[in-house]
Amino acid sequence: MLPAVSPVEYEEKPLLIDPYVLGVWLGDGSKSSGVISCHEKDAVFIRPEIERRYYKTTDQATKHTFGILGLQAQLKQLGLYGNKTIPRDYLEASPKQRRELLKGLMDTDGNVSKKGQCFFAQSNRAFIEQVAELIRSLGVKASILESEAKIGDKSYGKSWKISFYAHDIFTLPRKEDRTLKNERTFGRYISIQKLDTTGNTQCIKVDRPDGLFLAGDGYICTHNTKSEFASYLLPAWFLGKYPDKKVIQTSHTAELSVGFGRKVRNLIDSEMYHHIFEDVKLKADNKSAGRWATNKGGEYFSIGVGGSVTGKGADLLIIDDPHSEQEAKLAAHKPDIFDSVYEWYTSGPRQRLQPGGSIIIVMTRWSLRDLTGQVIKASQTRGGDEWEVIELPAILPSGKPMWPEFWPLEQLLALKDELPVSKWNAQYQQQPTAEEGAIVKREWWKIWEKERPPSCDFVLQSWDTAFLKHNRADFSACTTWGVWTNEDGETNIILLDAFKERYEFPELKQKAYETYMEWQPDVFLIEAKAAGSPLVFELRRMGIPVSEFSPTKGNDKIVRMNAVADLFASGRIWAPQRKFADEVIEEVAAFPAGEHDDLVDSMTQALLRFRQGGFLSLQSDEEDREPVFHRKVAYY
Repeated sequence: MLPAVSPVEYEEKPLLIDPYVLGVWLGDGSKSSGVISCHEKDAVFIRPEIERRYYKTTDQATKHTFGILGLQAQLKQLGLYGNKTIPRDYLEASPKQRRELLKGLMDTDGNVSKKGQCFFAQSNRAFIEQVAELIRSLGVKASILESEAKIGDKSYGKSWKISFYAHDIFTLPRKEDRTLKNERTFGRYISIQKLDTTGNTQCIKVDRPDGLFLAGDGYICTHNTKSEFASYLLPAWFLGKYPDKKVIQTSHTAELSVGFGRKVRNLIDSEMYHHIFEDVKLKADNKSAGRWATNKGGEYFSIGVGGSVTGKGADLLIIDDPHSEQEAKLAAHKPDIFDSVYEWYTSGPRQRLQPGGSIIIVMTRWSLRDLTGQVIKASQTRGGDEWEVIELPAILPSGKPMWPEFWPLEQLLALKDELPVSKWNAQYQQQPTAEEGAIVKREWWKIWEKERPPSCDFVLQSWDTAFLKHNRADFSACTTWGVWTNEDGETNIILLDAFKERYEFPELKQKAYETYMEWQPDVFLIEAKAAGSPLVFELRRMGIPVSEFSPTKGNDKIVRMNAVADLFASGRIWAPQRKFADEVIEEVAAFPAGEHDDLVDSMTQALLRFRQGGFLSLQSDEEDREPVFHRKVAYY
């Protein structure tokens, strides 16, 4: 995550067309005239805004259009007549001028959701890029999404949509009132890619204590970093402390690993280093970047994953990011990619470790089959290596951020909302999930792509309850489901809502009551177990018709999951494209090996109740019949 930035402070420009007026024309204006088309209710606000900027507006043939006197001549003067684009002067005007331009664009072609997320859509990719640059120059994170422009079933080609959070970007009250007004900030994120080319680069240093600056049309916040603790400072310290020892450094590419070697070598050869370790120096005849030695007999050797370490020994083996991001993406479809790295580790570097030596693996988690996952699994066997595992999740079990000074909780939660649950769990929480051994696969869920759920004939709400709030307590989980019939007369079930949280009993009672009142389900289901009984009593006293559920499959969670697995395999269980649904799908896919199963318990309880009630039946649900025996009448 990159730090949030303030608007870029360009100087105020003498602009021919008022920025707001230009924004309105770019959004809803005719390409070949100064006529604006918009809804009459919006025109009531937009026309006065234009006239306040010393323009005169005129009525046109319809109530949805109005003209701006003199605008056409100005458009021709700027070369915009018949060519909708944002001139460079406007993109590099003062923050106030740029915000006025954005207001004109958003008043006409912008939108804002009920949750305050803003959107700007267009079919011109080049124009979308300009608007995104404008938004980012104001210190706002903006993402571009590609989609297909459709009306009904007819396609009109590609369309692009910018999504972002901001306020004070509309003059229309009906839009501005829905934007988020708090000080919540949304950081931006970058990924690092290895290029297949090499060449000269130019490092720069700016006059700021933190060395940060903005780069490119996207106004990316960046800096020059020179400190990698595990692969830079640690080996330099180790060879200073133990100058006769041997270090092997590895990373996912030889080039990256050699780069670390060069930096460590230069540090050991520096005057600063000699002030601390005055007797340790580089051996004069052995100074290549990836392979060098000290005057005390110490050695440093760097290789990429897959490289040979034959004839080398290691007192300290450092493995820094053995998997590249590209490999991790490929592994989603070819998981044996992770296996090849583990095989290289066990057949090569692991065997080069000297008696009493140490191994350090520093990496982002990708999967249970990544290198960390496999060495941990191997350590659980008799005689396996003993590892000390240090996990640094972005959000701690207490709910607090690991590094609040750099990653505030609100920014982490914003990121969590944007990422798929599987990526968030693995890369940020260091808790990857896997489908190996999963009873219900992710792909078995049918995805409901429409904005609104189908009209349901029956709604069921299912609770799995727990009453303690400490960090290690179980969650209380609630899932809400609807039954609907498709055009072919087949009964289907869709997940309508889901959440889990830790509650004390008074909080749980209140939340259960609020959730019941929100959905008004036909059945409100709580399992008949000791933890649920007090809640059943209290909710019935409050007038809620609670149904207690006693599963015929007993209390074995795996048995209960197996009992509903074929409902998923039949393709009749649906989930919307919503964050709450992703969390349920991910937890179900991780079962039975996952860390939590509260949503799983709520889900199986609901689907078993549907099955028992005859809402959804399969051929396998036919009642067992008494066997009928026939006398044998012929040889077979």
